[in-house]
Amino acid sequence: WKKAADYLNKPFSPEELKSSIRKALGGEERQNSVLFPSP
Repeated sequence: WKKAADYLNKPFSPEELKSSIRKALGGEERQNSVLFPSP
């Protein structure tokens, strides 16, 4: 969890946020493509 805390403490772009959500959800990438369509 320290890694997550460090990540939240630094500024991040929307793209980094999306990618971190995808990584966190792991196998739910198909659902993520609906929530966060790729450009």
